[in-house]
Amino acid sequence: MGFSFGPQRWLSIEMLHEKEDGPKSFALGLHAPGFFDKALNVDKCLLQSEPANMILAAVQDCWRVPQLSLSPYDARSHAGFLKHWMLRTGRY
Repeated sequence: MGFSFGPQRWLSIEMLHEKEDGPKSFALGLHAPGFFDKALNVDKCLLQSEPANMILAAVQDCWRVPQLSLSPYDARSHAGFLKHWMLRTGRY
């Protein structure tokens, strides 16, 4: 499964009042339809196995740590470090 890092989370109308600044506004997930610079944050993907979702959760927890200073790539300013993340698993 391929995921993208984004400097802005895509928020639904219901979630707009929860908008936050800083590292919590970053996203790791899938691109929102019609947006090249926003990503829909994914906490669990139903297309993946449970071990893959556990790895996704671990990456979600650690990539925003301020000590690492790993910023997501911003397509508008062309700045940032993290752009894509590919997670592949085998069945047999």
